[in-house]
Amino acid sequence: MKRNLIASLLFACAVILAVASCGHPHSSETTKKGPPPPAEIKDPIISMIMASSIDEKGQLVNPRFSFPQTEKEITAVVYLGNIKGSQLTVTWYKTSDDGDTKLFEHQIQVKSREHAFSVAKNPAGLMSAGTYKVVATLDGQTEDTEFDIIPPKVAPKKTSNNRHERHFEDRDGLVRTISFDEPVKDQSQMRKVATSSGTTSAVPAADGKPPVSGESGSVSQPHVSRPTTSQCDVTVGGNLQIGDVKGQRYVDDDADTVEIMSWTWGVTTNHWTKVYVGAGGVSREIMSYETYTPENGADMEVDPCSFSGGSDLPGAKISLKAIAFGLTPDQKDQVEMCSDANVITLLDDTLAPRLKVVSTPARGSKVKAGDKINLKVTAQERRKGGPWQTGVKIIQVTAQPGGLVKEPWVNPSALPKPCDAKTWEQKYEATYTVPKNPPPIITICAITEDYVGNESSKCANFYTGETWKGTWHQDSNRSYRSDQTNANNVEVMRCNDTWDGTLSFTVGADGTLQGSAIAKLSSPFDCTPDGGRSSVQKVEEVAYTISGHKTATGFELHFKFDHNTPAGVNWGGNVILAEGTAPCAVQNPQPPPVLLDRTTAENVASGRFTSQGSPMCGGSSRDVLALDAHLEVTRQ
Repeated sequence: MKRNLIASLLFACAVILAVASCGHPHSSETTKKGPPPPAEIKDPIISMIMASSIDEKGQLVNPRFSFPQTEKEITAVVYLGNIKGSQLTVTWYKTSDDGDTKLFEHQIQVKSREHAFSVAKNPAGLMSAGTYKVVATLDGQTEDTEFDIIPPKVAPKKTSNNRHERHFEDRDGLVRTISFDEPVKDQSQMRKVATSSGTTSAVPAADGKPPVSGESGSVSQPHVSRPTTSQCDVTVGGNLQIGDVKGQRYVDDDADTVEIMSWTWGVTTNHWTKVYVGAGGVSREIMSYETYTPENGADMEVDPCSFSGGSDLPGAKISLKAIAFGLTPDQKDQVEMCSDANVITLLDDTLAPRLKVVSTPARGSKVKAGDKINLKVTAQERRKGGPWQTGVKIIQVTAQPGGLVKEPWVNPSALPKPCDAKTWEQKYEATYTVPKNPPPIITICAITEDYVGNESSKCANFYTGETWKGTWHQDSNRSYRSDQTNANNVEVMRCNDTWDGTLSFTVGADGTLQGSAIAKLSSPFDCTPDGGRSSVQKVEEVAYTISGHKTATGFELHFKFDHNTPAGVNWGGNVILAEGTAPCAVQNPQPPPVLLDRTTAENVASGRFTSQGSPMCGGSSRDVLALDAHLEVTRQ
C-alpha cells in the first residue's frame, strides 16, 4: 500500500518497537527463532480455517479441526486478500506414515477480498477415521492445514488406581486413533478401550470411506458497510466473526498469528489511521496506513508471543484499537478524528498432538516369547495450519496383553504454558517383552494427550503364529412375506445384494485364532418391487472381528459385527453371518461357524457358508434371508 513519508516513518518505528519488545523466542520443530514482528499481509491467501459449513453471509458454522465420522460435511474456508490471479486450487488428501493419498481437487474462480469454500461430503454415513490435509494454492502461494476425523469414544470401564491412567475415565466426546499396522489401503482403524484391569485392548473400528467432493465457490467478505455520510468512521477487528459486524465478538481459530483488519472511511489525503494491539497487558502501535481515498484499509498479522507477557493459549485475548488522524490546517499538529476498539479471543484447541512411532522390529513382524519390541515415540503439537495449541501433556505405551508397558510420561506442569514455555514436542521410549504363551496377535499402542483432552494414538500389530490372508465373495437375498399364516404367506418383495471383502487372521501356538474382516458392497441393493427400501440408508462397508480355532482339516471362524458400525440402516445379507447384539439387538443371533478346509495345496484353505430360511434380524418369522458366501485364505 502506498504511503507518504509520515506514514512510512510511523510504520518503521512500529516495526523497530516490535522487534525491541519481543518476548523470549519460541522454538520451531528444529531451530529456535523469535516470533515475527507485526506486518501488513500482502499475500493473496490470508488464512485457511476448517469448519462444519459456511453460511450465506460468509460466517463459519462450528469452526474446528476435529470431526466425528458421522459429520455430514466438512468445509475448508480460504480467506483472500488482494489477488492478481482468479483461480484458487484447493486439494484434499488423506495422510499416513506411508504418504499422502489425493482425494479430490476444486478449481475456484475468486476475486480479491472474498472467502472461498471447498466442501467434502460424507459419502456413506461413516467417514474413515484418520488425519487429512487440505492444500490451497493461488498466485504462487501455497498454504496447508490438517484436520482429524475421529471415531466415537467408548464409555470406559473402571480402570486401575494408577494416577497416570485417570485420562481413561469420565470423559465425554471423541478419541482419534490411527493404525500404522498396515499400508494405507488395508489400514484398519484401532481404538483404545480401558478394561477393568486398567489395561487397554485394540478393537477394529468401522472403516467407513474417505470424504468425497462436494460444493465449492466463494462469498463476499463480510465487513462493515461504508457509512452513508461523509464523516470519518473507522473499524478494526479480525477475520473470523461471531454476531453482527460492528460491535461484535471477534475470534481467531488458526495459529500462529492473529489476522487483523482495519478500514477507514470519510477521510482523504493527509489523513492516516494508526492501529494499536495489546496482549499480556502491553499495548503498542503495530501499523499505520494512509487514507488516499474515501475508503481505505489494511490487513495485518500479529504473533501474540511477540508481546512481553503475551499468550498464544486458547482463551487469550488480543485488544485492538484504531484511530484515524488528520492534520491541523497549519499542517503542524495531528488531531484525532474517529476511533474504534475491539477484542479478538483465541479459540479452542481442537486438534490432538501428532504422533510419530518407530518400532524395532518393524510393525507387522513375527515375534516369539521373550523377544523385545522397542518403540520410540515423538508427540508434537502443530504450530501452524491448525488451532491454538495447549501442549503435550501425557504420553504412554500400552499393550494387549500386558497393559502399561512403562510408567507414562506426564508433563510436570499441571497447567498449559504459553509460547516458548509450551511443550511443543516430547519424546518417549518404551520396550515391551513378549510374554510366555502369547496370543496370536500382540497389539502395542502409543497414546498421547494434550491439556484439553484431545487424544491420539498409533497402534501396531506383531504376530506370534501363522498369518493367513484372503478374500471372500457373498451373495444374499431377503424375502419379505405378507403374512405368518400358511394360507396368505406369499412373497411381496425380494431384495438382493452382493459383497466382496478381505480377511486376515493369525493362529496362535494353542490353535486359537484372531483377526478381522471387511465386507464392501460390490453391487447396488436391488429390491423388486422397491417398496420404499431405496429410501433406507445403506451401509457400503462393514467391519468384523474374527475369532475361532484351528481344526484337524482347516479352521473354524466366527464373525462378529464391529460394535462401532452404525445401526438403523440397511445391512443386506451381513446380518445373518455375524453374531452379537448389534445390529440384531432383538434376536442376538448365534450363527453357525464358517468352516475352512485345506485344499490339495497345504498353504491354501477355502470354504463356503450357506444359510436358507433364517429369520431376518429383528423381524418376524415370515421374513427370511438366504446367504451364500465363498472364502479362501493363503498362508503368508
